[in-house]
Amino acid sequence: MLATTDDEVAAFRQNVALQQELGIDVSLLTPEEVKELVPSLNTDDVLAASYCLSDGYADPYSVVQGFARAAREMGVKFRRETEVTAIERKGRSWQARTSQGDFHCSILVVATGAYSGPIGKMLGLDIPLQPHRRHLFITSPCDQIPRNSPLVVEFRTGFWFRREGLCLIFGMRNPDEPEGFDTTVDWGFLPAIGLVSQKRLPLLNELSITAAQAGLHDDTPDSNAIIGKAPGIDNLYLACGFSGHGFMHSPAAGRIMADLITGRIETAPACFSLHRFQSGTAKAERCVI
Repeated sequence: MLATTDDEVAAFRQNVALQQELGIDVSLLTPEEVKELVPSLNTDDVLAASYCLSDGYADPYSVVQGFARAAREMGVKFRRETEVTAIERKGRSWQARTSQGDFHCSILVVATGAYSGPIGKMLGLDIPLQPHRRHLFITSPCDQIPRNSPLVVEFRTGFWFRREGLCLIFGMRNPDEPEGFDTTVDWGFLPAIGLVSQKRLPLLNELSITAAQAGLHDDTPDSNAIIGKAPGIDNLYLACGFSGHGFMHSPAAGRIMADLITGRIETAPACFSLHRFQSGTAKAERCVI
């Protein structure tokens, strides 16, 4: 994680200190150490970087398939391409009307990512989410970035890249794009990324773009998730608004939800409650890209 301003360095120092207190083997690198780790990187304006040797990355598709396979073995049934059109309370049960018929359940969990806001409206809930498109671009094969190189993030712009097989993948947020549910690739945004990438990683200019993807973040006002029981409504639970953290947080979030529903715990941590936005107790996450 690259810091290019004094304010970022100060924030990184606080983060590293906290992480070290919690037993994480993380350190603050000098620009020279950054250059040694990723020689192709332009570090002329880098002041410091946070780095954890034990960090890694995983393939979201494979992880999701692993979760799904384990769930099927426990009797879970999945309905793909099934749009929810309405949700009604039927006594102590819920009825979800969908494009594949009606479904009834005693416990309902809203875990619909960027679409949790519209689902919340069906239930009379104001779930403050903003759907924002994010892009991922894939390059032609590249052997100039070692296979064991870390994910690199320029914190100021949100530009990031890492190895993916023989290629590089990279992306960056578009701070000027309004919220929406469009998941088509905006190729017109690529030149803006190019202005950042040609400075930070010049070798990208030598590579061609072979593919691209776009998806949605479900961003909350404080960039933290909403996890727990829905206020004032029995048998309704929320697990949404992960603001780009969802893949990393999914094992812990899943455990919290399971413990809530089975009664092993009474409430989720208050910092994840939907009520925090009305009570004014929400604390914004500082390090979000």
